[in-house]
Amino acid sequence: MTVFNRICCCLLLLPALALPAQDPFFTHFTGNEALFNPAMTGTLGATTFTLKNKQQWQQAGHNGYQTSAVVYEESMPCSLFDYGLSFVRDQEGQGLLKTIKMGGMLAAYVPLGRGAKSLRPADLRIGTGLHWGQQSIDFGRLTFIDQLHPKYGRVGPDQQAILSSFVAPNGGRSDWYFQPSIGFNLRGIVLAKRDNPVFGSIGGAVHNLVPLVGRQGQNWSLLGLGTSTIPRYSFHAEAEAVIKEFDRKNFLSIQPRFAGQVQGILSYFEAGLDVGFSQRLSAGVTYHTAQTNAEGEPATNWASLHLQTGIFSFPGQRLDVGFSYNFNLSGLRNFVGNTLEFTARWSLATSTICRIRGQKASYDGTDALQCPTARGGRGRDKIYENIWYKTDVLDKGAKPE
Repeated sequence: MTVFNRICCCLLLLPALALPAQDPFFTHFTGNEALFNPAMTGTLGATTFTLKNKQQWQQAGHNGYQTSAVVYEESMPCSLFDYGLSFVRDQEGQGLLKTIKMGGMLAAYVPLGRGAKSLRPADLRIGTGLHWGQQSIDFGRLTFIDQLHPKYGRVGPDQQAILSSFVAPNGGRSDWYFQPSIGFNLRGIVLAKRDNPVFGSIGGAVHNLVPLVGRQGQNWSLLGLGTSTIPRYSFHAEAEAVIKEFDRKNFLSIQPRFAGQVQGILSYFEAGLDVGFSQRLSAGVTYHTAQTNAEGEPATNWASLHLQTGIFSFPGQRLDVGFSYNFNLSGLRNFVGNTLEFTARWSLATSTICRIRGQKASYDGTDALQCPTARGGRGRDKIYENIWYKTDVLDKGAKPE
C-alpha cells in the first residue's frame, strides 16, 4: 500500500476511533449528495465545484432563513479513494442565528463482482466526514425582559432606550465543536447485460458521531450551558431506469428516490420521481414531510418541483444548473413565501491528484459500464455516474490517457 493510501485509510477510520439544535439541511438532493452521506463523495466521475443556496420565509423588511454551501469533490480513477471539501453557512431569522460548518469528506470503495476479470456490477463505498462547526447570534438584535418598561415599553420615562444587563458569553459565539460522520453507499448495475440496464443506489450515514459535552469541544450552546451536539441519521434509496433511447444523445429515463433524516425529536422524509431527457435535462416532483415525536403535534407536509439542466460549453467541462420550488400542503403554514433552492455545479473531466501522481487522470470510461446511467473508472473498477454519456465533451478535448 502506498503512503498516499495509508494516509487516506487513517482519515477514513478516524471517526470510528473516537467512539460514539438540528443541523442545517437542503431539500433538493442534486448537489447535496456528499453532505447527505460522505460515502457519496466523488461519485460523479469528475472534479466538481458546487454552489447551493436555499431561501425560506423571505419577506420584504424581514430576515428569513438562508442556507448556502460550497462543495469541492474530486473523483480519483487512479486510486481507491475519492475526496471532497465543504463549507456550509446557515442564517436564521431576525436575531441572525448563524451556523457555519467546514471540513472534508473521504470515500473508499470495495468492488463487488464475479471475478477479477469480469465486470463488477456493484461497489460498496465507505465514507467519512471530518467537520468543525460554530454557532453565533447577534444578541443586540433581541429584546430582553429587563428592557421593557411596564408603562413605556422599550423606552424609559426619559424616552431613552433601556439597556439590558445581559452580557453575552464568548461574544455571542459557541465553542468550536467537532462533527465527524461515517456512512456507506451500495451502488451498482442491475441487469447489466441488457441494452438498458438499471442503476441503483442505497446508503445511510451517522452525523455528529461523537456527542461529547463541555471541555471535550462538543459544546454547541451559545450560553455555555454544555449542550451536546445531537447525532443525525440519514438514509436514501434511488434508482434510474432507461425506458427508451431515441438517438445517439437522447434517451428517456425515470428516477425514483426516497430519503430521510432523523435528529433528536425531529424526523424528515421525502419521496420523489424525476424524469430524465438525456444527460442534459431532467425534471420531477417530490413529497416532503417533517414532524416531531411530541404527542399531538401534526406533521408539516410540502411538495417541491425541481428542474436540472446540463450545459456543455467547453471541451472536457460541464455546467449543471438546478432549481427547486417548495410549497406548503398542510401542517405548519408558511404565509410569507415559499422555499426556493438553487444549485450550480461545474464539472471537469480530469483529476488533479492523479496527474500529480503521474497516473491516469481522465474519466473516459471506455473500459467498463458504458451506459446512460453509470460508467467505470479507467484503471479501476469504480462505478461513477455517467454524466459524460454521449455528450461529445470528452471527444472534443478530454482525451483518454
